[in-house]
Amino acid sequence: MAKKKKNKTRFSLRDLNFLWQIAMILVLAFVLVTFIGSAVKIDSESMAPSVTEGQYVLTSKLFYHRFEILGHEIQLKSPGRGDMLLYSKDGETKYIGRVVGLPGDTVAIDAETGAVTVNSIPYAEAAGSYAPGGREYPVQLGEGEYFLLCDSSEKGPDSRSASVANVSASEIEGKLLFVIWPFEAWGLVK
Repeated sequence: MAKKKKNKTRFSLRDLNFLWQIAMILVLAFVLVTFIGSAVKIDSESMAPSVTEGQYVLTSKLFYHRFEILGHEIQLKSPGRGDMLLYSKDGETKYIGRVVGLPGDTVAIDAETGAVTVNSIPYAEAAGSYAPGGREYPVQLGEGEYFLLCDSSEKGPDSRSASVANVSASEIEGKLLFVIWPFEAWGLVK
């Protein structure tokens, strides 16, 4: 009588290699999203036409992240005028704004014309005119504070409103870098 072979489930070296590769991809994805950047869905027209509702944008957390090394705080880069940032005032709700005022700057919005000035110089990059938004002007920015405006002046909260006001460095979650979806809008955020 012939012996029946038992069916043993065995992993080949190739199967284990495949599982190892999948595990490494998952770990890499976790590290990228947690420490370097993430994809964010735009849910308003506040920054149109630069980014519009429904687009997915890649953000970088690494640009403005603060590291502590040997008791010294190090930041790779500080936000610059014109940068488009993702920030949160309450840790949950995400907003997007463009940096107009930097730490130490004085920002004002003329109540009659809506003209934006930074350090008494007209801010030429402001898209149109802005309603003052209920704040007292001029606004003096302290250390680590930024004044952000939406590109579409009436479509989103920004530093003109008392609920947002000045954005502190600790509230900044990243810099918008790249539109990744839909594919026809693919490209750098300007």
